Amino acid sequence: MRSRLLAIFLGAVAILPVPAQGGAFDDCQRLRSIAFDDSKAAFSLYLLLSSGADGLKPNREQADYWLVQASNDHHPPAMKELGLRMLRGIGMEQLPPLAFELLFAAGQAGEDVREPLAEAEAQTSADLVEAIRAAGGKEVTSYTYFNSVSRLSQPACEKAR
Repeated sequence: MRSRLLAIFLGAVAILPVPAQGGAFDDCQRLRSIAFDDSKAAFSLYLLLSSGADGLKPNREQADYWLVQASNDHHPPAMKELGLRMLRGIGMEQLPPLAFELLFAAGQAGEDVREPLAEAEAQTSADLVEAIRAAGGKEVTSYTYFNSVSRLSQPACEKAR
């Protein structure tokens, strides 16, 4: 079951074979080894670390690191998740203009973001909304800002005690 769950996170079993005898800590270590170059793996690591699983200690700060990495690589589900968190101020400062930019880019990439996008647009100046729409979601500057204000360190996987 655990192996199948990880495969669903990754989107394909072929990306990362996971032996059934390993635990979530082993999954975390494997994902971490490829997450620097693979936005799907980085987002999967975010999901794993944010929820915790068999023997893996949940850690929001470490999870956020991987969410930002996946967003930086323009992974649509990660952009949507980070945009939602910025819009609502979940675990970070509430930043509706940056949330709008991320959600707009995620929507351009096929994510369903209609409701939160409308919410973010209502809290963002009309001039900025027009500029973001004109760029077509291709020049997302939120990442640079978010990375510069965050104090996220490169995480390691930790076993729960």
